[in-house]
Amino acid sequence: MKNFLTYLNELLDRPFPYRVEKGGFGKEGQNTFLFSPSEGDVVRVYLLYHVNVLHVSFTRNEKLNLTGEGSAERILATVLELTQKFVEKEVPHEIRILAPIEGSGARQRVYEKIIRRNASRFGFELVSSRMKDREHWDFSLSHKDNVF
Repeated sequence: MKNFLTYLNELLDRPFPYRVEKGGFGKEGQNTFLFSPSEGDVVRVYLLYHVNVLHVSFTRNEKLNLTGEGSAERILATVLELTQKFVEKEVPHEIRILAPIEGSGARQRVYEKIIRRNASRFGFELVSSRMKDREHWDFSLSHKDNVF
């Protein structure tokens, strides 16, 4: 029987197939990627790159908040893969991730652990995590060469 960490790692290794809707990897400005977890379901990942800061957010069916429609782990895996591919082309000084998380409980801690663990793979570390509003957390990552 698999333990929870093994199960979670396997889920994060299965991103959805996606396509570039606007821009691309390593490009200044707004870059948009599109994928569909299920029929009629659309997820857009926005990678806004400006002045060495990469802002990452995503919507599902045009909603920024949690939808409860499933596939959360694979959606997060896809967002992580897109972010990693962008960083391989252009290394920002900072990455800001806006994540839909209701409340401040377990989901925020899980996201934070996933982000912290994956950030180190491509040379970043999580420097702050704060509640932006009731439904969103703002995670800030800094490239290891820029940490004071």
